[in-house]
Amino acid sequence: MSVDEQFKWANELAGKNTLFSKREQLIAAQILKEIRSRLGFLNNVGLEYLTIDRIAGTLSGGEAQRIRLASQIGSGLMGVLYVCDEPTIGLHPADDTRLVETLQKLRDLGNTILVVEHDESVMRAADYIIDMGPGRVNTAGG
Repeated sequence: MSVDEQFKWANELAGKNTLFSKREQLIAAQILKEIRSRLGFLNNVGLEYLTIDRIAGTLSGGEAQRIRLASQIGSGLMGVLYVCDEPTIGLHPADDTRLVETLQKLRDLGNTILVVEHDESVMRAADYIIDMGPGRVNTAGG
């Protein structure tokens, strides 16, 4: 079952109060809220196609990095420096916007995001850009 399918299932389950007693509803509501939140974060970083039985060692570097981003958003930490090395690698260009929105959410929580990236759409979303290479800063500005 994919992340997206699980997300839809959890949303459906949350709306079916008749499955649980009143006590179970109180417990299930908090658990389902957390599950839906975490699956939503995975959807938002373009990982809706992953399945729950996927072995961690088979994830690409970009997938693993986006999973870490999704978990960091859920943590609610502030004042953290995140360094992302080409987070769009392996990501369909149509999903770049969702990834940028995720990075902006982390920034809006009071964090600093440093992204090494060649994707122009991601660079255009940056607050400040430093163009480097080879061995020097070519230009910088915001």
